[in-house]
Amino acid sequence: MKTKIILIVIFILMVLAQWYIPLKMIKGSEDILLTGTEFMFRTAPVDPYDAFRGKYVQLNFRDNIYTTPDSTYQYKEMVYVSVEKGTDGFTTIKSVSKKEPIDSDNYIKASISSFYKTNNNVFEMRIQYPFDRYYMDEFKAPKADSLYNKSTQDTLQTVYAIVAVKRGEAVLKEVKIGEVSLVDYFKNH
Repeated sequence: MKTKIILIVIFILMVLAQWYIPLKMIKGSEDILLTGTEFMFRTAPVDPYDAFRGKYVQLNFRDNIYTTPDSTYQYKEMVYVSVEKGTDGFTTIKSVSKKEPIDSDNYIKASISSFYKTNNNVFEMRIQYPFDRYYMDEFKAPKADSLYNKSTQDTLQTVYAIVAVKRGEAVLKEVKIGEVSLVDYFKNH
């Protein structure tokens, strides 16, 4: 009888844990969306031969290169990218650090997707942001992905992602082509 009670208590705790973790993640994302600072990241074309596309739009970003004299960074290393709004309203990289910034909430925990020495004896790193997939309805995603790729190649189009940022975390809110959200575009088409 005692064993049965212990098993029931363990089962109840396990069920509560299974609900607690996803709810905590959702609450954290909602907090970032509501209280984080919004940044507009300009997008860039994606390799059209990527075979791993799914029910999402694969995003690539234009302003994701940072130059530094520091040679101690490494490929795939986790870094803290401090961002700010440029004069044109779009996001620029303010600094990259191995340590979490204490002077601002506007930074993203990201990784280095490439790191190399340039001809000018400085080092360039390409930042891999954690928000490179925009998930959509499975039937609309392939059309949206195609529209996104055509639009990023059109120099007359402004294509960007709106991302809420707060203390290392980032949540992708929407992707826009000009002033129209991809979701709104496909509601009407």
